[in-house]
Amino acid sequence: VSQNNIDQGQAAETKTFIRQVRAASSWKGSEEK
Repeated sequence: VSQNNIDQGQAAETKTFIRQVRAASSWKGSEEK
């Protein structure tokens, strides 16, 4: 496995993680209203 493939995999995981965090924070915000 090349280093480039590893970096791309980590970047994809980071994007997914950020998307989940944003979804969770926006969901909490709507719950508080």
